[in-house]
Amino acid sequence: SFGQMHYVHGGEKRRVDHLDADPRLLERAIGVAATLEGQHVPWPAAVGWPADIPHRAPRVIVGTVLSADRWNRSPGRIWMLVERHGSHCEDMEAAAIALTCASHDVPFLTVKDVSNNELLKGSVTESGRVLLDQLGAELGRRAGALTLAILRGLATTA
Repeated sequence: SFGQMHYVHGGEKRRVDHLDADPRLLERAIGVAATLEGQHVPWPAAVGWPADIPHRAPRVIVGTVLSADRWNRSPGRIWMLVERHGSHCEDMEAAAIALTCASHDVPFLTVKDVSNNELLKGSVTESGRVLLDQLGAELGRRAGALTLAILRGLATTA
């Protein structure tokens, strides 16, 4: 089912079907991402880059992150969620963080470093285990650099 999310704000229970990122944080993130473009090397091909996908530099995509309470692995379900919500990826944490931020009037933005794709052969092993062990230090480095640059920029413009 696709129910609404619940949170409490000022002692009042609220229901929402989505929470928008803070416009100021989003604008800053887009600007910082543009300055970082081309500074990261492509994922190392040796850690399992899919053979049928041309090797490329990392991409920044701005859009909807779907948050779910289960790991969706069925291609049919994934495509249904993409079509319904216009999402670019999903996680299991962003909604909980967004709801907590909304409860306390704290600006919210999520930055995701997508390292696997259930729809892409080669990003998941035959046993279904994501190639996390092989990614090692690469995992999160780009999202971390973007997040740090956003925070530094906000500190200098505040």
